[in-house]
Amino acid sequence: MSFTIKMKRVAGGLTPASLAYKTLYREFLSNLEPDTVIEVTFVPVTAEGTRPQVNKLHATIREISNYTGQDFEDIKLYVKEKAGFVIISSEGGEVKSFGDMSKEELSSCIQVAVRLADDLGISF
Repeated sequence: MSFTIKMKRVAGGLTPASLAYKTLYREFLSNLEPDTVIEVTFVPVTAEGTRPQVNKLHATIREISNYTGQDFEDIKLYVKEKAGFVIISSEGGEVKSFGDMSKEELSSCIQVAVRLADDLGISF
């Protein structure tokens, strides 16, 4: 069992960012056996892209690469091209790095990668 929650910084620590998250958090805790160890990753929510988004992209691209036998970097370039992040001009080409993308830009790349996986019959 896993879930994702947004929390906000308050005096003295962190609290769920909404009543819905608070409910999910309480339910999650109530379903844990005593002494259960869980893994927590803290990622500040900003306008910039997040590490989980990049991880999702890389995992999806890796699945497509493994399934098709195509090189990982080729699939990555294809996703960036279809999402509009490969610019080719008479002066050369420019490929935007996932690490330099905003949340919205990474989301569009994720949509392209997931659509490609769906078209290939790969399910997650």
